[in-house]
Amino acid sequence: MWRLALGALVGASLLNAAHAQQQDAPPPGWIADDKGCRVADPSPEPRPKPNLTFVWSGACDGGLVDGDGELQWYLNRRPIERYEGSYREGKRNGHGVYVTTSGTRYDGEYKDDKPDGHGVYLSANGDRYEGDWKEGHASGHAIVDFANGNRYEGEYRNGKPNGRGVYVNARGSRYEGEFKDGRRDGHGSYALANGDAYDGAFANDRQNGHGTYMFANGDRYEGEFKDGRQSGHGAYVWANGARYEGEWLDDEANGQGTFASGDGRVYSGNWVKGCFRDGERRAAVGIALSECQ
Repeated sequence: MWRLALGALVGASLLNAAHAQQQDAPPPGWIADDKGCRVADPSPEPRPKPNLTFVWSGACDGGLVDGDGELQWYLNRRPIERYEGSYREGKRNGHGVYVTTSGTRYDGEYKDDKPDGHGVYLSANGDRYEGDWKEGHASGHAIVDFANGNRYEGEYRNGKPNGRGVYVNARGSRYEGEFKDGRRDGHGSYALANGDAYDGAFANDRQNGHGTYMFANGDRYEGEFKDGRQSGHGAYVWANGARYEGEWLDDEANGQGTFASGDGRVYSGNWVKGCFRDGERRAAVGIALSECQ
């Protein structure tokens, strides 16, 4: 299944410059302007960056960027990321807008230099996340509109769908239920664009466990699934009234089972890869009867 990858979050994308010695360098994790005013290094792993500089329009309190203003980052004297908003003691705190040259944009709340609270993130490819953040990660309730027309609304944790949510595919399918680490996991209801529908257990993004699958043509299966296929014990009822109940393997009758045709014929016993054979009598479930001759 799809994964909701929002990319490296706000302030880490273009700030990796070459290592070199730096005279009068500020403490690790901080970068100073030509006046000695320091700001927290927004990169995940602070390191010396002699070619990375910034210009700050606001106040400097105690040698630290502070208050409201605009901070423009430069790499080799070329403008890269830009932040407009609030700083406290050299770190982004409060509301702010962070824009990168790659096209990503975050507009929302910060705490201790990380997105924290409500915010809107726009990725370079057009995906849009609006919702809650915690310590730099998308966590809480969110609405995600993807550039391809897909949409997710529900719970996030650590940057991925976790908990209950609704995912609608632009081609017409819809899933409502539980997610784990960006995958369907737990109980859910899945309506396909072709009119089929499934209600039951999911694991690792596929039907796994007990569930009911209703086909657009009127057929119905209720039983066990494994990796998206009818496997285990289950009952399949055709729209014409025929019915098979027994063991399945990979969408075929396999093991002990009973098939009652719509015209009253009954085939009960052992099935192998969709075929029942008893002398001259033949029946098929999940495959063509011609394959059982």
